[in-house]
Amino acid sequence: KIVNKFSGIIVIPFALLVSALFETYFPTMLNIVFPNLNFVYNDRILTTYLAFWLIGCYIGKNYDYFVSVIKKNFAAISTIFGVVLILCVYFSYMAFNGFAYVPFMNLLHFIYVVCTIIFLYALALRIPKGIFEKIPLIKSIDGASYHIYLWHMLVLLITNELINSFAITRQSTAFIIRVLITYSVTITLCIIYEKLKKTISARIQKKRAV
Repeated sequence: KIVNKFSGIIVIPFALLVSALFETYFPTMLNIVFPNLNFVYNDRILTTYLAFWLIGCYIGKNYDYFVSVIKKNFAAISTIFGVVLILCVYFSYMAFNGFAYVPFMNLLHFIYVVCTIIFLYALALRIPKGIFEKIPLIKSIDGASYHIYLWHMLVLLITNELINSFAITRQSTAFIIRVLITYSVTITLCIIYEKLKKTISARIQKKRAV
């Protein structure tokens, strides 16, 4: 209803503001009402991801227009993404290694995520159609992409616990471990799950047809 009644020009900036504020300041807001509450899960509530959901709704409604804009502005999108990436890497390095306090780190990371999604989609649009069908691994990843999206955070949280348990403090080492374990485990398990689901579904349908 929101998408049909209101313009994205009004809704999306508001949703971005709400998501950015809640991701960073929701625990502080709660402390005003509940001073003794130590809430650390603001990264897992709907308001933090409200902007992504609404942007997806508006894109779905105006998909052809969105694609045309992305294709025409690939150079600008790439430049913005590159600048934000450099800023995010630099300030993350400074913050996570204790060299400086970066109060806007969550906001910068939020902007980075938005830019990354748009850049990767713009990049995917430049890949010739049908090429994914020719590479079995990429085809399997594409088929399991929704599950990868849902499950990767669980694997990442477990990986972080392992990193802490082994007292790995070097950020570069921890980052490499996160990437290797999260990508390899999530993609592998999701592909296996998708194949098993299809196999079981096919057998059930076959039995029903008999």
